[in-house]
Amino acid sequence: MKKVIVISTSLRHGSNSDMLADKFVEGAKAAGNEVEKISLVGKNIQFCKGCFGCQKLGRCVINDDVNDIMAKVLEADVVCWADR
Repeated sequence: MKKVIVISTSLRHGSNSDMLADKFVEGAKAAGNEVEKISLVGKNIQFCKGCFGCQKLGRCVINDDVNDIMAKVLEADVVCWADR
């Protein structure tokens, strides 16, 4: 069993890429994997400031939702990005 993260980057629920992400989740679960879908809808995501703090700290210095998402990505065996 693998730990799978599916990230839907669409900013609309029910978009084509969001539905594609849901189908990927279904298939990955049916194959016996542990799956989590993360939607970026409503997430607080700021732009990079180019400060290179991430290289020193191992995480972004901006306190937004990206740090939590990236922690899950780094723990996953498989990451699927459903992009629009």
